[in-house]
Amino acid sequence: MRSLQNKVAIVKGATGGLGTILTEELASQGMKMVLASTNPKKLNLMKEKYESEGASITVSTVDVTNEEEVKTLFHLAQQTYGQADILVNLAGLPSPMRIMNLQKSM
Repeated sequence: MRSLQNKVAIVKGATGGLGTILTEELASQGMKMVLASTNPKKLNLMKEKYESEGASITVSTVDVTNEEEVKTLFHLAQQTYGQADILVNLAGLPSPMRIMNLQKSM
């Protein structure tokens, strides 16, 4: 298996479930990461944790339904690390059925 040391990953959906688990594993492999989520508090806590363990982490609050915010995320990776080797897209959107149920209950 090739080394992930000093490779760069963008992880969308980093603060939830599988995103958190994968971020921890990639950090332990020495990857540089741009973590993205709609939860700035969790992002900053993750940044502090992994940087205290020696990882290089950049965070960005991103709504994946906003095209400009997603473009800005990729530009951030380019500006910060010069590249992005891996994209992990775990950001979720509410299902249409769930939204319809919410509207009915309002």
